[in-house]
Amino acid sequence: MRLLSILLLLASAPLLAATLDTAKYPEASELVLASLPADIQPIRSVRVKSPTDGLLTLRLPGSGARLPEGSIWGEFDPERLQLEAEAVSLARTLFKEKETPKLSLELARTAAELSERRAELNRQADMLTRIANDPALAELYASENSDPLNDPPPMPIGSLQASAPHTNGEDISALATRLREQLALIDDVLRYSGTPRESELEHRVLELKLRAQELDVARRLQEFRLAMPFEAEVSLIPPPPPAGKPLRVPLGADLALIQDFSAIQARVPIRRAEWRVIDPARLQLRYTSRGRSALAANFQRSVLQENQGREELVYIFQFSDAHRSAARPLAGGQIAMQLVLRLDEPARIIPKIDLLLAAPAVFRNDGWEAGVAHVIPGGRLLALGETHLAIASGDPTSLSLNK
Repeated sequence: MRLLSILLLLASAPLLAATLDTAKYPEASELVLASLPADIQPIRSVRVKSPTDGLLTLRLPGSGARLPEGSIWGEFDPERLQLEAEAVSLARTLFKEKETPKLSLELARTAAELSERRAELNRQADMLTRIANDPALAELYASENSDPLNDPPPMPIGSLQASAPHTNGEDISALATRLREQLALIDDVLRYSGTPRESELEHRVLELKLRAQELDVARRLQEFRLAMPFEAEVSLIPPPPPAGKPLRVPLGADLALIQDFSAIQARVPIRRAEWRVIDPARLQLRYTSRGRSALAANFQRSVLQENQGREELVYIFQFSDAHRSAARPLAGGQIAMQLVLRLDEPARIIPKIDLLLAAPAVFRNDGWEAGVAHVIPGGRLLALGETHLAIASGDPTSLSLNK
């Protein structure tokens, strides 16, 4: 806006054939494109909230110590969790050493009992068939079963218990038919009972019940044992309790911040279209402060993130290992950093204001590239920054970034 105001003030100036002496400007291999707000963060960071309410037993080492991935740094009710884990482990042992053999024995016993019942029913059915085919035996059978004092207790319908049938006026052939129907039902059961298929399915049912118990205990262990998702440092958010004492926390409370400082990154939004056409490998973020050397971060990758309902392109830069320790105090905040472009060839870094003063009408009417060619014969615009231009001499073969 400042340069635009100057350009408007000079709009009425006559077109001058001014030539700018580039020798008085420094030559460099890079250009500062802009100063941008950058979010500084460790390479990985996770905020942990309490999964329940209760007493949390902490297992944290000294401040700043890195914990390996998978290590437990806190537990809710550790004694009960240990008992549940031991109980389900014992249930698995009993399943292998006791329940499996016991199941096989019970299935074999059931199949044997069914076979015995079938043999008895078959015997009774054969007997009734013979009686029905012999009139003398049928008369004798009917006379013996007509006396109520000799009648055995009534047999429940569908019972497979072997007992002497009685007619109560029923036809002997009908009784034999009913027994044959019961034999057919037993045969259907025996085709499955005692087979490997039955053993497999019954074993699978017991296995699934045990597996459900194991998963339930594993879920509680995972939920109430706080483990490291990756190798990192743990920073407790609430005040730490006295040594050896548990920490009482409510459900959903912020517990800790897990941060991996093995690398530190800077994230900046890239909103200008002309920056997006630049090879990001040529870009670098640089932070300078009074009394300390510059900290540099090189391009790592780009991501799209949502910002106020719209997707925004963000470039992620990573500080070099040599600068990591110095960059660590900046983590967790937002600072102004310079977006620097590494040029393809050395160029003169010239302030925009100097070019505007040399030929304001040309720059106003024709733009930066034509203005450079006007005031610097043979000059080529390599890159356009917020306050300076990178201008090289020679054939105009390099990419121009002024559009």
